[in-house]
Amino acid sequence: MNQLDSASASSSESRPSVTEPLLSLDCNDASNVSDESDVECGESDDDADVDCNIWGDSLKHFDKLTQMCSNLPVVDNSLNSNDSPLKYFEAFLDDDLCSTIVIETNRYHAQKLAAKGQTLITENELTTEDLKAWISVLVLMGIHQLPELQNYWSADPLLAVPAVKEVMTSKKYKKIVETVHCNDNSTAIP
Repeated sequence: MNQLDSASASSSESRPSVTEPLLSLDCNDASNVSDESDVECGESDDDADVDCNIWGDSLKHFDKLTQMCSNLPVVDNSLNSNDSPLKYFEAFLDDDLCSTIVIETNRYHAQKLAAKGQTLITENELTTEDLKAWISVLVLMGIHQLPELQNYWSADPLLAVPAVKEVMTSKKYKKIVETVHCNDNSTAIP
């Protein structure tokens, strides 16, 4: 098993199946319903559609929700207004997700090259640092918009954006755009 296969297998084992429901509560289950109700049945015309049996003071259904969602990704909620933009960025795009994107992008790039009878050179593989730099360039391009993509790397000082030009070349940027991938095509359902 090569590095791509082992890393992909370990990341897919920790994630729930897409077909598994996140929450399925049985409204007829008496353990979820309290005897006391905040709303009286038929109290007003607006409540005519309300099933009074599902309202109550019991919160037992949250135990099921917590148990079912225990292995789902979680955003770090300890962030505060003093944290750096990088800390916010890493709260959403953690190392595990970056690693998965890097592995699948390199796999897809290798598959594209293999179809042409070529092999992927190690120096041309995407790294986690490259991915984070590419995403930061995308964010900057959203803030500082120019009429043409090539303007970000222009020799004209009035058009060029040094923050983009110094982070990566236009060739590398375009190669990542062509190959960025989040899943393995060989196991994906068509």
